[in-house]
Amino acid sequence: ITQPPHAYGICHRHSLTAATPPGRQAERRVIQHRERSWSRHYHGDGGLELRTTVTHLANSSLGTPDEATWGIYASAIARWELLIGRPVPTPTQPGQHGKPVLAPPFVEWLMGLPAHWVTDPTLDLPRTGALRVLGNGVVPTQAATALRLLLCHHH
Repeated sequence: ITQPPHAYGICHRHSLTAATPPGRQAERRVIQHRERSWSRHYHGDGGLELRTTVTHLANSSLGTPDEATWGIYASAIARWELLIGRPVPTPTQPGQHGKPVLAPPFVEWLMGLPAHWVTDPTLDLPRTGALRVLGNGVVPTQAATALRLLLCHHH
């Protein structure tokens, strides 16, 4: 997830023109922010080594099903927490009129994106803009699977 698409040799970079279509400024800010961060973060760049990670996971509540909160989805939520290595964020947040609305960090988490990939406060995206960007995005694990299947000569 942390490598730029061109590092995999499966896509090329699209240049962003100065003229961004109306309503697409949020997407452009996210893309520019991600392109800047891609140059700094690569797989194997000194993150936690395996033993430290396993110890950390064993001592945390990640992967513990919370049936009171998630009901029949508790085991799936717990499994996904373990797979991506961070706890599930709150799925909703108070809306303009006090009613719960979908929270962008939850969508980001469901998609398996790193925390703050789209919801980084420095991007200054409103909730609806973040959801639009996420909705137009690609789930990295699905994209990788699709590319493997399309590029596999065995099928």
